[in-house]
Order: sequence, then C-alpha cells, then structure tokens
Amino acid sequence: MFKIYYTHDGKITMVGASDEPGEHITCDLDTLKKLQDNTHLYEVKNKKLCKKQFESSKPPKKIQLVDDAPGWICHNDNFFEVIEHALQKPIWFDDVTHTWVRYD
Repeated sequence: MFKIYYTHDGKITMVGASDEPGEHITCDLDTLKKLQDNTHLYEVKNKKLCKKQFESSKPPKKIQLVDDAPGWICHNDNFFEVIEHALQKPIWFDDVTHTWVRYD
C-alpha cells in the first residue's frame, strides 16, 4: 500500500511509499499512478480522496480595443496575455508594444 499525505485543509503534500509521520490515507498502485504529477487536481476530504471542484471561468462576450485607461494592458500581438489592470496610464506603458483592452 502507498500513502497520500495531506495538510489539515486537505491539500496533498506527498504521495508514495513512505513511513514519515503525519496525516495520511492509504491508496493502491493505480491511484498512485493517477495522482503522479496531478496532485493539484485532488484533495482529501473526510479521509477520502476527492477531485477538486473548480469554478468554470466564463469567457468574455466581447473584446474592445480602447485608446486609453481605464482598462487592461496587454501585448499588441496577444490580447489574452494580460499584464495588469490600470486606471491610469503607467510610466512603463509603451504604445508600440502595449495596447488597452476592455472585456465585456
């Protein structure tokens, strides 16, 4: 049997064949293989392994290019690579490499 170690809030910290002390549950080889490199998708609740529930992100209905703040600062060649939201034009803003975008 293998062990799944977790924190008090259910976050998985380590999976494997260890004898370290700490909160853990046991699992079989198939579950161990499923968890490898995917522990961020699972959590432990009531001493049972559960898949995490993620809120679905709603895509924007409309992308609008604007000339000035307020808005999201993006790279000119990729409107989905957001740098930051700003209410005023920052000092580092460059009209050649950056653009203003609003998502509705």
